[in-house]
Formats: sequence, C-alpha cells, structure tokens
Amino acid sequence: MEKSFVPIKIENITNYFNDWDLEKPEFFLPGLMSFYEDYEGLAKGIVLLCDSLKKKEKYQECLSLVELFTKLCINDKDQFLLEEQSKLNSILIHLKNSQQLFLESNQAEYLKQICQDAFCLNETVLSVVSFLAEHRQAGNCDYVEDIKAPILDNTNIGFLVELLCDETRKLCIIVEDETQCVNYDALAYMITMCGHKVMRLAISESANKSEDVLNDDGDNIVQLFCREDDLHNVIKSYCSVHSKDGFALLLATGNRLDLLSSAVCAEFQIARLSNTISPVLEDKITFGWCGNYLSYISRIYKMDVKTEIEMPSKCRFSVVIPAKNSAETLRYTLLTCLNQRWDGAFEIVVSDNSTEGNMAVKELCDSMGDARIRYIKAPGR
Repeated sequence: MEKSFVPIKIENITNYFNDWDLEKPEFFLPGLMSFYEDYEGLAKGIVLLCDSLKKKEKYQECLSLVELFTKLCINDKDQFLLEEQSKLNSILIHLKNSQQLFLESNQAEYLKQICQDAFCLNETVLSVVSFLAEHRQAGNCDYVEDIKAPILDNTNIGFLVELLCDETRKLCIIVEDETQCVNYDALAYMITMCGHKVMRLAISESANKSEDVLNDDGDNIVQLFCREDDLHNVIKSYCSVHSKDGFALLLATGNRLDLLSSAVCAEFQIARLSNTISPVLEDKITFGWCGNYLSYISRIYKMDVKTEIEMPSKCRFSVVIPAKNSAETLRYTLLTCLNQRWDGAFEIVVSDNSTEGNMAVKELCDSMGDARIRYIKAPGR
C-alpha cells in the first residue's frame, strides 16, 4: 500500500536549518523555495525568518528580507510585516535624501547613512562603495575588516572590495538604467573617492556612433551616451582605449548585466560576478568585469597569467586536484598520484579553496616534500 504524501508545514522548515543558516538569507531562501517551488507558503516562511532575525536583533538583515517579501508575496503584503514595510518606505526616502545631501556637502556622515540604508534595501554594491568611500575619506587603512559579515557573504563581493581598495587607478564603467534607490551622481563620485576613474554610460537613441564619443579630457568622471544597440561596442571601445590592461570593473542592474554578458565576443568578454537572492531584485545594482579574460584571471591570482601560459612546458602533463578542507583524504590522493609507475615528468597542482584560516591542505603539501606537487591557494570570494 502506497503511503500518502504529507506536505511539510512551513513552520517545520526552520528545523531543517541551523541558526547559522537563519542568519544568512541567501542560504535559507533557496532551501525554502525548494519546498515551495510555486512560492506557496513562502510569505509565511519569510515572516518566520524575519521573526528569527529580529529576535537576534539583526534588524537590518530583517529589513532586507521585508523588501523581498513585498515584491514576491503580493497577495500577502497586507497581512504581515506592515510595520516593517512602512519603515522600509521611510528608509528609501532617507536614502535618496542622504545621497543628494552627500553630493551637496561631501560630509562623511551621509556616507554612513547611505551604507546603512542601502544594505536594508538590498543595494549591496552601493552599500560597499559608500562604506569604502567613507573610510578612504577618513584615511582609515584597516577598514576592510569592519565590513559587515552579511555583506561579505555575498558572492564575489570580496573581489569588488579588493579592486576598489587597490591603490592602482582603475577604470569603472557604470551603465545607467532607471533604478529606485541609486543616485548615479553619488555612486560615481564615491568611486572616484576610492581613487578610480568612472565612465558613466547612459542610453539615448539620439546618441552618436561609438567612434564619436571615445575621447575624453582625463577627468575622473566621464559621461557618455549611446544607443541601445551600440552599448556593447561602446563599452568595448572605451575599455580598449582607456584601460591600461584592457580590463574594467562594470556596474549595472542585474537585468542589464545579464543582457551584456550574453553577447558572444571572443576578444572582449563581459561577465557578471554578483547575484541577487531572488529574480525580483534584478533591478538592483550588480557588478562584473569587462575586457580581456587573462587580465581578469591575473587580477584574481595576482600574477601575470599570460606570461605563465606562454612559458615552455616543464612536464608532459598536469594532474589538477581541487581541494577544500579535505587534508585527511587528500593525503591518499596525492600518494596515489605520486606512486604511479610512469617515470616521466609530470606535476600535481593542488588548488586549495579551504575556508579562511584553514591551512591544513597547504601544510600537507609542504610536508610531502615532493617537487612535483605545486600548491595554489584559490582566491576567496
């Protein structure tokens, strides 16, 4: 006799996640949605998660979920979280005012307000940029450690922080689409405060051809206009001319960045690096990169990858082993590779993606004492 299927109650879903998950919505929500793919019961699930965060006094994290709740659970928005939704509307107004007041006064207190408000409204990129600009203005060199853990948990956000904190002047291209939260004047100025050049690119069907707009006078912020169908070509041309190594940081809404990255071009690539926790938040500012792929990889690994690739090969083949917090089992894998009967030249490349502070894989590779083992620490996200 077949057993009847009993749906899991939304209240019991929280039993499948420990407290660590409940503090990280980007881990909790995919699990929640896997139980309710059509979002049935999702409203109550988000309310439960918000209640859990409020009990832990994580009010900003709670508010970032309230916006998601408002957009996803349209039929339920009048039933739950009314107080929080009202507060979120106030925060949006406050964020817009703070950005304008910052442009008028250049005072650090407004940067701090922008950072806090943007976090509540799921504008992670704006929150990070304002935080870095505030501390750069204050001359604080150790500020990266003060960035909130929930922000650093976002995919690849560490790469964005690293790029903006680098003393080497870089090119940042901002593609401007209509957005509810972001003042592009303020965003561009904050990036220049971090020491980088900004090209603002707005879409206008009356704009000139791309070859007519590539010259600028060296200002920190350049405003260009282009047609929708010429956007990719303008980004490519400007990056090629004005970036030393053919690489630029690219900021745009999630929707826009997806469109740009879908264009196939072998010699010039655009890739998105950051995610949102739900498709309904794709109107938020995300980030990626554009230009030469080898330049991008070189920045990640802090080496000249092109030179490495062009070097003459020293062995017949390479065995590449990805590892993460797996020193105990990795030992046997390495011994198996080392004890092959073939006596020709080969190397074993261990790519270590262990959590920060876990040095067990590196210590194991060092202890093996074999020149054929090449250890590489994979960059953090």
